[in-house]
Amino acid sequence: MSSDSKWTRREFLKTSVAATAVSSLWPGFALGDSALQTQGSVVVWVESGAVMDDHGSVDASVLERMIDRALCELTGEKDPRDAWARFVKPTDTVGLKVNTLGLKHVRRSKLVAHFPAVGNVLTKRLVEIVGRPERLTIWDRYDRELEAAGFQINHDGPGVRCLGWKKKIGPGKKEYRVGGKKTRFSRILDEEISALINIPVPKTHRIAGITGALKNHYGSITNPRDFHGNGCTEPGIPELNALPPVREKTRLILVDALWTVIDGGPGWSREAMRPTRSVLVSTDPVAVDRVLLKIIDEARRAEGLPPKEPLVRFLALAEKQELGVADLQRIKIVKVKGLRRVGWAAG
Repeated sequence: MSSDSKWTRREFLKTSVAATAVSSLWPGFALGDSALQTQGSVVVWVESGAVMDDHGSVDASVLERMIDRALCELTGEKDPRDAWARFVKPTDTVGLKVNTLGLKHVRRSKLVAHFPAVGNVLTKRLVEIVGRPERLTIWDRYDRELEAAGFQINHDGPGVRCLGWKKKIGPGKKEYRVGGKKTRFSRILDEEISALINIPVPKTHRIAGITGALKNHYGSITNPRDFHGNGCTEPGIPELNALPPVREKTRLILVDALWTVIDGGPGWSREAMRPTRSVLVSTDPVAVDRVLLKIIDEARRAEGLPPKEPLVRFLALAEKQELGVADLQRIKIVKVKGLRRVGWAAG
């Protein structure tokens, strides 16, 4: 573990506890912190009907205010730059792991405008911390998937890097054991960055039930097909997220939930997309995924579809790996609607 990672896990825990007195929120915890097992986690959920129209066009100024508010609610800070400084240091090299899988039927349309819109807001704030845009990398599996989502590919030019890792970057040198199997991570995650911002999208998944923060890292490994047995658990999602590149470098989960795919995932289709016009933030990926499961199943029930919860095995197993809280009653959901707090309670 790098000295930067040690600073993040311990110092952020201390500063989050201090922030509790200001914000009346439970503190965020770093991945694997044992306090998760005895207390709980917070997920901040900010929703605004003004952020996106029914066709997918995004109001960037509203989105920026939503993300700023989410970070300030999570940390107790008044200035979003101070909030971001809780997660990222000036010396960090930061990776933003997006999920652009399955966009064949909506590619390069207004329905994908949310992807670059979220990326632009985050990189704007992060540059204020790290100083140079070249210290930021937006990444996923392939250039073509990022381009389908509306991102501009930039391998080596000035500005924020944006690229797929599988063809030109490749995996890191180290091989990791995952149960009885092995894998390697993207070199970006394993060797290049010191801090990771996980940016999942809420979707159903025919094997795992849902895909969110934890399963986003199937796009970070060389052989995801080897980890789909028994709902992605033998071995799978829990074990991969417990490995050092993910566990020690993750600083924040920020969910792009402007749209939710309530059926037929992981692919996107206009018929299965519902505008949820939200962003969610947390330091606990298990809690995030539990809240996303709640959002997806409530939307499915409203349309007469069966819940996905019976398929989702990985959440309880991830909690056993001390990755976070899977019990909805121990997750504090702070809801902000129209940029006005409407309450907070156990999930």
